[in-house]
Amino acid sequence: MPLPADNAVWPPRDLERVFRKYAEWNAWYSGTVNELRGAYGVYNYLRTSGKPNQMPELRAWNFMGRLANLFWGRPLEYGETRTVLHVPVAADLAQLSSSLLFAEPPEFTVEDKNAQTRLDLMLNSPDVHMLLQEQGESTAAFGGTYWTPQWDLSGDAPDHVWMHGHNANTAVPEFAGSRLKAVTFWTRYDEDRTVYRHLERHEQGAIIHGLYKGDWNNIGARISFDAIPETAHLSNIPGAVYPGDNTCVITVPLNRLHVAYQPNVRPNGEFMGYGNTRWLGRSDYSGIEPTLNAIDETWSSWMADLKAGKSRLFVNSALMKSNGPGRGARFNAEQDVFTMIDGIPDQEAGKNIQSTQFDIRVQEHEQTVYNLVKVALRHNGYSLSSYGEAGDIAQTATEVMDRKTDSELTRDKKKRYASAALNYMGSVMLELDSIVYPGQGSKPGLDVASEFPETSQEDPLRTAQIIQMLDAASSISLQTRVERANPGWTEEQILEEVDRIKAETPNPMTLDIPSTAAFQYAEQPGGLSDDTANGDFQQ
Repeated sequence: MPLPADNAVWPPRDLERVFRKYAEWNAWYSGTVNELRGAYGVYNYLRTSGKPNQMPELRAWNFMGRLANLFWGRPLEYGETRTVLHVPVAADLAQLSSSLLFAEPPEFTVEDKNAQTRLDLMLNSPDVHMLLQEQGESTAAFGGTYWTPQWDLSGDAPDHVWMHGHNANTAVPEFAGSRLKAVTFWTRYDEDRTVYRHLERHEQGAIIHGLYKGDWNNIGARISFDAIPETAHLSNIPGAVYPGDNTCVITVPLNRLHVAYQPNVRPNGEFMGYGNTRWLGRSDYSGIEPTLNAIDETWSSWMADLKAGKSRLFVNSALMKSNGPGRGARFNAEQDVFTMIDGIPDQEAGKNIQSTQFDIRVQEHEQTVYNLVKVALRHNGYSLSSYGEAGDIAQTATEVMDRKTDSELTRDKKKRYASAALNYMGSVMLELDSIVYPGQGSKPGLDVASEFPETSQEDPLRTAQIIQMLDAASSISLQTRVERANPGWTEEQILEEVDRIKAETPNPMTLDIPSTAAFQYAEQPGGLSDDTANGDFQQ
């Protein structure tokens, strides 16, 4: 479909369920109290639904009731205060997922020397490694990421095609079966009560831009790109087509879609049975939102205990000093000497000043949070050791590695989705680069392969133990030992290290014995004499 008509609802109404979940997951990912209150607050839902004056009964089985029953969805009564704290477990999950997948970035290769040089510029670069790490978090939070190629012939940008990532919560996809057919991205700019939305539609053969001026729910009317400075450059792009309705069309000379969608994992239970949205990836937060709420509720309860557990003094009124009529009284806790109080039979200080301090349930709260975090990790296939927690019992190295296996299996699963999307994007970029920058080495029709490291982060101690065992069994060469110990080294570095080790290792002392007969002779009664070292054998 083309860009949306003026005054349309945006995002489209048929994707309301999807973007409601995106808003919820974005609140957990950002981790701000205002975002969480906004995502779960009943009054916020009433405001955005257009029914600010209606307060339906909060039944447990309806949407409003489910929000209100969660920690962040409970409305405050008039005059009520509540201790609320957030534990960034959701953000930690996104970082863990990205680190497992991209902490050691993949290497992209192609079977063409000149094209490989261009591919190194486009994908095997520090900028792309950082981009993969950043979008890796977004992929885990929102269930997927979209990759697109970009280029700029103005002379102010690199002289090659580069890759750009788009978050799933700002994309409206269109699927043909399980295949992505088109997608529309948007960027929002707020100015008081006015909302500007820049829409960027990608379909086979074209990129279509449009700028709309509307409000929170209504996309409004399409206006000139010069209306805001962020889109002014779109009003005059060399080679672009302007149909005359404030639209910019950029031709993409490819016979396939130039966008790749990378799901986090599938299947997606949240959107099953809701049309083509079933092909969207599954967020790491999907299904554990109540668990994340419970973690924050427990943490907040712990802080409430700390506040209630402060020591309070109950002081006899006779010890108080008046501040004057209507101004109350005060007690100086730092005063060294107090005079005797007339009229009180018992002058013991303990009778006149008493303290009260409630228990702080540290162990109960800590154990509850610990077990809730385990639930969140187990749901996503992560181990506690990968999260940085070893548990409350001692573990052997083998047990730790067994627990890390869960995270590695999850990494392997996510790696397959990432590899398929990135390989496709690499092939698209090479083809597009050959057209936009001809004669630089890129070619169409080349397949790109990506190689991820075997493990996200190899344990150095375990690697050393494996090398030592293989060496003791005479099952590994010196060069292979150096390669296993330093997986990131080049072949030249490895050979240099082998030469250094050989130079520093003394030759083993050997005996110049002409045959094995001497050893057989030595086993006879009497053995070898002390003159053996001189080569003389005596009985």
